[in-house]
Amino acid sequence: MIKHAKDIRILLERRLRLWSECEWDILINEAVTLDKKLMNRGYGNGNDISKIFHSQMARGKVKEAMRKLMEEVDTSVLDPMKIIDDAGTTVLDDLKSKHPLPTIPDPESLHLPSGFTEIPPLLQVQVTADIVEVVARKLHGGGGPSGSKADQWADFLLRHGRSSTHLREAVAALANRLGNEDVPWDSIRALVASRLVALDKCPGVRPIGVGECLRRILAKCMAEVSGDEVTSACKGNQLAGGLSGGIEGAVHAMNKLYQEKALPNSNWGLLLVDAKNAFNSVNRIKALWYARFHWPSCSRFLYNTYKAHAELVLRGGVVNLHSREGVTQGDPLAMLLYALSTLPLIEDLKASNVQQCWYADDSSAQGSFTDLKGWWDELAKCGPDYGYFPQGQKSFLVVRDNSTVSSYLEPWIVLGCEGRKTADGLRQTPLQPEPVDALSNHLQLSDAFRARVASQGDTAS
Repeated sequence: MIKHAKDIRILLERRLRLWSECEWDILINEAVTLDKKLMNRGYGNGNDISKIFHSQMARGKVKEAMRKLMEEVDTSVLDPMKIIDDAGTTVLDDLKSKHPLPTIPDPESLHLPSGFTEIPPLLQVQVTADIVEVVARKLHGGGGPSGSKADQWADFLLRHGRSSTHLREAVAALANRLGNEDVPWDSIRALVASRLVALDKCPGVRPIGVGECLRRILAKCMAEVSGDEVTSACKGNQLAGGLSGGIEGAVHAMNKLYQEKALPNSNWGLLLVDAKNAFNSVNRIKALWYARFHWPSCSRFLYNTYKAHAELVLRGGVVNLHSREGVTQGDPLAMLLYALSTLPLIEDLKASNVQQCWYADDSSAQGSFTDLKGWWDELAKCGPDYGYFPQGQKSFLVVRDNSTVSSYLEPWIVLGCEGRKTADGLRQTPLQPEPVDALSNHLQLSDAFRARVASQGDTAS
């Protein structure tokens, strides 16, 4: 192991000489060898949790330290070639299915959003070195395909005096170029590539794109200077837009409404909807189109980073994938862009006589059973046009005890945890029924209220 300054200097001089002599094969082979050694290093076991906690606290990572201290089971990263079902499907196969081909929408569907009579002018943004410094002080996370981590970038940007100042100015200049000019894709192709990680959802696979730290810094700078436009556009219609206190207010409002309306035999319910592969399925062209109206200060930056198919790098020597549709989970701007893409759908559903609430792809609605059925039908009809595919088998219907669901919701079927049909809001167990107080304990819902919705296509179970 090389530790002393003299030895490190000799090593760097040798590698720089190889670089100047275009000895790429030697450098790549050396990097691959060293990478294998790093992968084989042990990282301790559960007995080292106190050391990990103190190490993270000393580095200022309070959130990560507390999560490590409190969590019971770590979320594991799946090997791409691991088989995940009896049919022989591998993690790689599942990842491929969750990155679909792009969908070209009908040009006539790209209409002016509500409240607009013309396309607004493109706004110039100005990111300064001070904004880069603010972002760098809050930077955290792993590295992208290059391997450079947030700690390293924070060190480069903050702890080297005048050199760090020059680097912050260079990063600000790059952000301004991406935000104000049409940049050729080939010049930023490596910048927008991400390291694709498959997390175990137990069951299922969640694809996460870990982008380059530089890209995350640039995206956070754009959110810092223009994110208020998204908040203003979304307001309370889409809580993922960043409305301060919006989630807490929505929980209390929906809870109060439910307690007032969902009386015994009132035929009132709360429908919680889950969408299939939402972030990777949203129509990218439509999302960029609506961002052009609602987020003009960042629309060029979004266009530059999403106008082509970004590479998704899988470690382990398997084939790489491409992000061709939707937004990349792990991109700091992904949540805001997704929030804007759902606004037209939310507007279309307002005609229904229900009270709806949205946070990103998680939608919910309260109303009478008949109104909820109509709202669901409209969501299942209009949602796919925007890349939103509701899943009936993963959605929940919360009802009060003694509500006569079946006569109102056919062909809906309310299932208990044992698969028995129930309409009285009780959990059906082999031994005895157990009453469940709906919407208590911060919306921790019983399996007794799982609703399977028989509807068109893949939206029904």
